[in-house]
Amino acid sequence: MRAVLPLTAAVGLLTVTACSGYDQDAHRQAMEDHGISVPGDMDSVTAEMESACESDDPALFVFGFLNEGGDPEALRIGIEHVCPERVEEFEDALTM
Repeated sequence: MRAVLPLTAAVGLLTVTACSGYDQDAHRQAMEDHGISVPGDMDSVTAEMESACESDDPALFVFGFLNEGGDPEALRIGIEHVCPERVEEFEDALTM
């Protein structure tokens, strides 16, 4: 199994995700279904994806994420679950 994310995310969830209907268990399951292991708890994964969703520059976020050893498929799945309205922006940045 692949490691999921660089562990630079702050721990804790933002209120935004709690209010948006985000389902952390479904997010974890989607990652596991793609063979991506989740080291530790999902809060750090969620915090990293929240940071991505709040980014003004998806290309810059993707560059940093991948440069730190992040898995592009984990990022795709995270964006789909945390801020699905930004999937296209991040997909464009991932395919640059």
